[in-house]
Amino acid sequence: MKILHLPTSVGNHGYSLACAERRAGHDSHSLVIDKNPLGMKADELVVLPKSRLKNVLKRIKTFYQVSSKFDIYHFNFGQTLLDFPSYGLDYLDLPFYRGHKFATFNGSDIRQPVDKSINPFSPYLKDVEDRTSYLKRQERINKLFNNIEFAFVQNPDLLRFLPEGRAEFIPYIKESWFDSDGQKKTKRNRKFTIVHAPTNREVKGSRYIIEAISKLKDEFDIEFRLIENMTHSQAKEAYRNADLLIDQVRLGWYGGVAVEAMRMGVPVAVYINEADLIYISDDMKRDIDEAFLRVNPTNIYERIAEVLDSPLKYNYLVDASLDYVNTHHDPDKLIEKVLFRYRMNL
Repeated sequence: MKILHLPTSVGNHGYSLACAERRAGHDSHSLVIDKNPLGMKADELVVLPKSRLKNVLKRIKTFYQVSSKFDIYHFNFGQTLLDFPSYGLDYLDLPFYRGHKFATFNGSDIRQPVDKSINPFSPYLKDVEDRTSYLKRQERINKLFNNIEFAFVQNPDLLRFLPEGRAEFIPYIKESWFDSDGQKKTKRNRKFTIVHAPTNREVKGSRYIIEAISKLKDEFDIEFRLIENMTHSQAKEAYRNADLLIDQVRLGWYGGVAVEAMRMGVPVAVYINEADLIYISDDMKRDIDEAFLRVNPTNIYERIAEVLDSPLKYNYLVDASLDYVNTHHDPDKLIEKVLFRYRMNL
């Protein structure tokens, strides 16, 4: 199959899929139009001019160059080349690709407000979310699904907002998985180091994390680093030198950063929302409780103190998290699920 992943570098997802598909014997390529400040990789970067008119013309030219050359078009972050939602011009190009079309949703591209009974800690609650934004996202989802065969989500809760039977949860496929050997690392003689890498402090619950860390510092000899304004490679080096990564405490699922850290032998503290586990496989559900230090905004201090007080608990957590990432996030195993969906529609 000839496969094109486009047009964003969010999560390095398109590039990671393309690499895995090439290893599986397919002609797969990633193209992005956003020059990611984190230094995410892509097979091809289309540099867009700053002039609004020239920007649009470059997008149109790129569309004509690729729109009839591939069997599969796989759109990342719910976006396409000619997609201008701020002007009410959504997915202008989507009906005109001469191939089968798929999409991946990453999170904020489609996440909708939920009731507190589903996720009491969510930054997207019905009583505070702008209804206009909600309706706009729903309109975009409907238009997209009128033009694609199938979609994938990287967070299980996102299935709640999509047409039933038209999307599937796929655990993170990260090409950076191969940057580490998936082995337990030797503990260095230094302070216990905790890192937190928020892309959005409010959404990730960073204030709760920082408050808990301040309290922990009063009782434990620890170091804390906020990983911000770094390239992807710089951030990965910071994770590698950490003993614990705190992901997020509000959304209810772990991010791609957690996969990278666990693969390095660094366990992860994160809020996993029990209500979303209905969307994941039984074997993943079975392993998830031991693989993560499960926290929420109300118990971060207590849960981290448990592993700081007990080296035995910490070592068990390291082992469980390594087993989990090696079992559930192997790109070359996961890509077969994606390729299966492609083949069903050829």
